[in-house]
Amino acid sequence: FFGQAGTTPRGLDISAGTGAVLLTPEGVAVDVSATMTFVGLEDVPLTVSAPIKLQINTVPAAVVDSTLGLDLPAGKFIRVQLGSTGTPFVISLFGQELSGVFVFEQVSAAGLDGTLGTTDDTTSLRIQLSEVDLFVGRPDRSIGVSVTGGSALLLITPDGFAGRISGTATLLLGAGLTAPQATITVELNSMARPVGTKLLPIAVNEKFVLDGVVSTLSLPAGPYLKVSVTGLVLDIGGQRLTTDLSVERATTGLGPDGSVRTSDDVVVTRLRLSNVSLRLGSAERDFVLITNGSGSFDLLPPGSGGSVKGGIAGFLTATVAVDIPGVAVSGTFSVRLNTLSTTQTVDGKAITAGITVIGENVSVVVAGQSLTGGFSFSKTPAPSSKLNLVLTNVKLRLGNGTTTFVTLTVNGSIEIAPNGITADIEGSLELNPSLSSSFSLTDAAVKLQLSTKTGPGTVAPFMRIQVGVGSPVTLTVMGQQLKAMVLFEQTTAKDGTRVVKVGFSQVSLFLGDPGADGVLDGPPLTDTTIDDEGVALQGGQGFILLTSAGLAGRFSGAFSLTPALAARINVDLSARVSVEINNLAVAVKQTLVIGVTELVLDLPKGPYLRIAADDVAITVAGVTFTADLAIDRFGPLGKRVTRIAIANGSILPSGGAPAAGGPTLSDVTGVLVIFTRGSETVAAVSTPAPVPAVVTSTGGTAGLLTGRVEVAGGSFAFGASAGVRFNTTGQRVFQTIEVG
Repeated sequence: FFGQAGTTPRGLDISAGTGAVLLTPEGVAVDVSATMTFVGLEDVPLTVSAPIKLQINTVPAAVVDSTLGLDLPAGKFIRVQLGSTGTPFVISLFGQELSGVFVFEQVSAAGLDGTLGTTDDTTSLRIQLSEVDLFVGRPDRSIGVSVTGGSALLLITPDGFAGRISGTATLLLGAGLTAPQATITVELNSMARPVGTKLLPIAVNEKFVLDGVVSTLSLPAGPYLKVSVTGLVLDIGGQRLTTDLSVERATTGLGPDGSVRTSDDVVVTRLRLSNVSLRLGSAERDFVLITNGSGSFDLLPPGSGGSVKGGIAGFLTATVAVDIPGVAVSGTFSVRLNTLSTTQTVDGKAITAGITVIGENVSVVVAGQSLTGGFSFSKTPAPSSKLNLVLTNVKLRLGNGTTTFVTLTVNGSIEIAPNGITADIEGSLELNPSLSSSFSLTDAAVKLQLSTKTGPGTVAPFMRIQVGVGSPVTLTVMGQQLKAMVLFEQTTAKDGTRVVKVGFSQVSLFLGDPGADGVLDGPPLTDTTIDDEGVALQGGQGFILLTSAGLAGRFSGAFSLTPALAARINVDLSARVSVEINNLAVAVKQTLVIGVTELVLDLPKGPYLRIAADDVAITVAGVTFTADLAIDRFGPLGKRVTRIAIANGSILPSGGAPAAGGPTLSDVTGVLVIFTRGSETVAAVSTPAPVPAVVTSTGGTAGLLTGRVEVAGGSFAFGASAGVRFNTTGQRVFQTIEVG
């Protein structure tokens, strides 16, 4: 007893002491246990109660003496233990309480000479804590900080300090508030040992003993510091965040000098996240739910990856679900970040320079309409600073909430740079088969390409949209069918002038009744039952040029009546028709490529209009009219010339021979030219010698018509070639028009 004795003792009482002391020529061995208690100090806000143990062994060998009850490992060491497993050491001060098992052990070890007891022996201190509980706060424990299950392994040697400390911490915030709780672990190793002229870091692998149980402190070479938080839960206003995280600072390289703790050491700070989850919503429903979150980030020192300032590289991945009335979002999202200029490897993943956001198996449902697929955003660092968006199998489904009527599928990429945007996107449109009875759409592929970039090495800004990629898109509405490949292209010149090109290729159209079987006859579709009645267009193509000054264009295609309709009305009609127009003040020569088809627009200076019908064939009541026809108009307003021409014209019976008693007409060729006052009847010639144009001051017409007339009946036959020419302009006329 230490203190004031008597009837009311006050002091430190050490009682129930047991143990043994062994004295030998080699040294001393001691193992003593007792109970320590403060007595009579109720007026002092400090209480201590615990078993204590003292062990000493200065003998180089282990000491085992069953008679004395000694069982000590080889020395030299001194060990003091406060508390024991199941009976912790307890200190209470001002209502705050600390309890646990504490072991302090001083150990001597052989130095460089390998012999214990010489002058180069080293001394280390081991400190072990177990079952540590600590509370700081109100005496009723309603508000405060509570640490439970604490433990520590600490090692102090001439080479430095190393240790591991862990425990579960709870922040008590009072009634009605959820207490945040987490298990925290701190690991530290600063040990280094001189080797020659260099100071090298050393790893730690030290054993600690408490009540016969061996614990090992194992740490990598340092300098090394790691703080881990496990099971962190934060509840704020009903919103909950949970995560495991660790922050680690480690020396990964010694630099050119080969020594640690110098300015050229390579030091990395690592942040690791796992089991991340976040719930945002109400008590009844989660509106936003983030689960399966994990991530790794490395904070790299200056000089890493070519960066003078250093930077950060890493990734974060999580599954996200949003459930708001009328809106649902789900998918796995990941973020990759690298602020350095070169690719960095973090936990086995290559992280390219810049920032990338990736969404996989993304689903967005709004009012029954859904958007699914994958996408990624990536941003490269300065000076390029490009933002890239890649769409992978993105599907937009439109319907009534239970049935999808239209599905749009998109794949492609978009690049956003300081000098503009480029995009290359392909998509397809698919209709629900249930609509096919009245409305169908097949081969509905769409391609979008655009560039707004300006500056050296770039093409003129353009936007290109193609409908029908690889094959024409087919639209069928109530038996009427249109097939085509269509291209829209807009380019911007350096002066800001915009030019729009519209191209058509592989155009076919059917208007009429597809018959009882509902299947279209003939090319491009086949049907063994020829029952379609209507008008068909085949082989159509066109090219339209739109500018701020006007337009130019050409369209052509073959029109015909279907065989079933021609047979029913006893009339047949077919022709290949083309239309050309140019109201620009300059000649036009442009090309446009749709798939593998090159469209050419080659037109003279406007105003210019031409309508041509080649291979015209009209059969009525057994008589067929055939011809090639052309109509064109050109020249400025007030001086225009209109020309109407025919070639290869004939009126014959369907068999091609003159009918008995009926006249026939063949080899018809002709042209009618209409001149307005002041128009040119003969164009000017510049070579070989200049010849001025011939102009009519009165206007008028000029024409030429030739052909052969034949009549046959019985023993009578008559045939003759006939022609007529006229000119009312008062001037010589020389005009050439191409027909057929």
